[in-house]
Amino acid sequence: MGFNIDLIILFLFLVANFIVGFGIRWKVSKSSDINDFKNYSIGNFKEPSLFFLTASFTSSIITGGFFLILLQQSYKTGMSYIIKNILIDPLSYVVTAFFVFSLHKNTKRGGLSLNEWMDEKYHSSFLRALMGLAELVGRFAMLSIQFKAFGTIAKVLFNLSPQYEKLCIIGFAVFLILYTFRGGFVSIVLTDILQFWMFIVAFVSLVIFVIFKTDFFAGVWEKGVIENPKMSLAPCFKDYNAAIFTLGIWIKTLFPKLNGPRYQRIMMCKDSNKVKKSLFCSAGIVAFFTTSCVCFALLVFSKNPNLKVPEIVPFFINNYCPVGLRGLLGAGLFAMSISTAESILNSNSVVFTNDVVPLFYKMFSKKTYTPSVFTARIATIVVGVIGISIALKATDMFDLLMGFGNFYHPIATVPSIVLVLGFNVRRASILSGVFCGAIATIINYALTGNIGSFFLGLIANLAGLVLTELYLRIIKKKDDTHIVNKTI
Repeated sequence: MGFNIDLIILFLFLVANFIVGFGIRWKVSKSSDINDFKNYSIGNFKEPSLFFLTASFTSSIITGGFFLILLQQSYKTGMSYIIKNILIDPLSYVVTAFFVFSLHKNTKRGGLSLNEWMDEKYHSSFLRALMGLAELVGRFAMLSIQFKAFGTIAKVLFNLSPQYEKLCIIGFAVFLILYTFRGGFVSIVLTDILQFWMFIVAFVSLVIFVIFKTDFFAGVWEKGVIENPKMSLAPCFKDYNAAIFTLGIWIKTLFPKLNGPRYQRIMMCKDSNKVKKSLFCSAGIVAFFTTSCVCFALLVFSKNPNLKVPEIVPFFINNYCPVGLRGLLGAGLFAMSISTAESILNSNSVVFTNDVVPLFYKMFSKKTYTPSVFTARIATIVVGVIGISIALKATDMFDLLMGFGNFYHPIATVPSIVLVLGFNVRRASILSGVFCGAIATIINYALTGNIGSFFLGLIANLAGLVLTELYLRIIKKKDDTHIVNKTI
């Protein structure tokens, strides 16, 4: 009976999401604007409301995979990851909010990606394509995690075998590829509202139940915090590898979220103050979510401190999610996974079509490429298939996320921040920083196997950029036409 109730709740949500989602996509596909690549990529909104922006931002931030990783790593790693969850995750969106004004001021309205404006400023299609490829590879992890999370949650809720878990992953991914294929960014954002409310209802219900209907406060502070050996920062800096790993997680999280789905949502609103307010609101929701998940992890630790990572989420759901709430929680987590996955599918297809293809098209045909909706839709399929293959092979979602971060952060993070803030640097300095970041990451990973190697890559990127700029300015004193009116 319990299985049926949970299954009915999930079924009703998926049907509602299907009807609303495909209804919106059918309406959008009838518009002539959908065949315009710019409208397909970032939409043609008037002025969205504060609630609309907040719901859309939150839906692209909180995911089913985020929930699973939060529980697992807060239990397994302890204080270093708890600090990341409670303090740094929400703070990163406050930091992002303070970059919004600079983003609107220093980029031309209507740009489809930061990589495009990097090309505009530094006149380098190679740099644009390189940033685009780093962005694509870096976000493959997040896409695969959403696919993997769907299968994991379905497996826990309904006690599925590994074979059926893989079928769930494939089915969910194929559904999302078809779901995203037609309607573009507009239809994704419009369905964010439904998915946002589904998540809020499910997660708030879970928090209320855990607090008032279980022995949440009995022994959690004593056994989950005081007697928990992982609730100390000392092990986080006990040696080189531990320190690099901890700092890598913190720095990676704190950096402003300016690319991909967040960039699309920032640029769909002309009012910088409204975007900032929506990011502040999203930061508050993220803080509530992450703090709750940390408390859930400590609750699980207080009851059983000897669980293996794959056992943590099943233990929590089986002990603290009764019949009905299990289905509601599953629907809420599925909702956010859908929202995030379709956003990544769309943004990756746009980056590939707009930033990567033009360089190779010009190399081989000697002609200028005009991005098309058709190419973006083909790219959606390709990106989805790659995401499925990674999800089916992945065993640890956190390692997947951190590992793929080694491809993105050492290359793209520093140049993106320099671009948005309008710093006065030369193209040679940007390329030097990118080269130094990539080499430092490769060497450190080869020597230590540390999946937090991108932290050293970030430092090397910044050092390479600054030293090259100083060399060009002070020693060689060369003029450069690719300069804006601001000093570094």
